[in-house]
Amino acid sequence: MLGIDNNNSWEARCLDQLVIFVLDTSGSMSGYRMLDLNTTMEGIILGRSVFHCINEIVNIKIAVLEYNSNCRWVTPVPLSKNAPYWEDLEAKGMTGLGAALQELEYQLNSDRLLQSSTGARPPFIVYVTDGVPTDLWKDNLRKLWENCWYKNAIKFAIAVGDSADPKNLAELVG
Repeated sequence: MLGIDNNNSWEARCLDQLVIFVLDTSGSMSGYRMLDLNTTMEGIILGRSVFHCINEIVNIKIAVLEYNSNCRWVTPVPLSKNAPYWEDLEAKGMTGLGAALQELEYQLNSDRLLQSSTGARPPFIVYVTDGVPTDLWKDNLRKLWENCWYKNAIKFAIAVGDSADPKNLAELVG
């Protein structure tokens, strides 16, 4: 978005672009799958390859939500290009997608993740899973689809291996 300052010259207004990774870290992701997931996320966070592909008008921030039998934000606040670390994740528990969708809806509804002094664009949301949810997740997904930020988000689903149900992934991303 461009604007005119008091000197009548054009200045760029930097907008935040949030990329949310929703990562399946259930027990079935153990072994090479978890190694590949951690290596990829480390490359994104520490290598900053994503951060340099957009011009200076977009400030990319990354948030990571992992889910297994529980869910938690790996990134307590969205990381900017000066992110200092990546915490390797461990595979454990069941594939509890429902709690992750409920947490995502809560964060998007209260605009906690999208708070910005410079404005925000609809987020990118990237789901990564190797399996089928083991909980009642569809009610939480229906509620999430009522969220304005989620409706307008650009959503991707990545299946790891052959066990992920393509119909479920299609429901997640619309």
